[in-house]
Amino acid sequence: MFFPYKVDVPLSRWPIENWLLIVATCIGAVLYLLSPVVHQNWALLHRKDSDFSLIQLLGHAIGHGGLIHLIGNMFALFVFGNAVNSKFSSFYIPIYAFIALGTGLAWLALGTGTTALGASGAVYGVMGAFLVFFPRNDISVFYVWAYFRAGTTEISAYWVMLFYVATDIVIMSITNASGVGHIAHLAGIALGFGNALATCAAGHPPSEEPEHSLWA
Repeated sequence: MFFPYKVDVPLSRWPIENWLLIVATCIGAVLYLLSPVVHQNWALLHRKDSDFSLIQLLGHAIGHGGLIHLIGNMFALFVFGNAVNSKFSSFYIPIYAFIALGTGLAWLALGTGTTALGASGAVYGVMGAFLVFFPRNDISVFYVWAYFRAGTTEISAYWVMLFYVATDIVIMSITNASGVGHIAHLAGIALGFGNALATCAAGHPPSEEPEHSLWA
């Protein structure tokens, strides 16, 4: 397994929106963790009609099942979201919300289980956008291999994204009871990829050195 921890992308602006998003998600997630029964009406996406409300389509991307779940998602959002935020600018949070909404709908339509929780689908959307803007930029990863061999290396972004997509597809083909929202992951990366392509098609933002956009 491997864990991305840094991307080789110089920022053209401070990613204030991404930092605010991380802080807001952490606050909301902690509130849910402290009182899950009180906050599940907005922070837990329910498949059952009697328990479902529209706010859950966004709220499920704030609530998390534990601190490890929250830290993992927010760290990934920090690693990839800072660079993507610099491209989407002030549209970053609305696009993130749109992706979260889309992943919630995808899970309701095609997912398994009775409830869904966590920002991983939306974070995958950020990764999908990163793939468009920076496909050949390096991602620094920490890896752990057989017999406890560990170290760090750099991998082009498209290989990292391919690994994540392939992993979700393989696990979905083997079991539908992994407890992970694989369909939300795939929907997220597709929505993020599509949004980034649409942004590039509209002429914003231009690529800068040393970026290697798919659109350029």
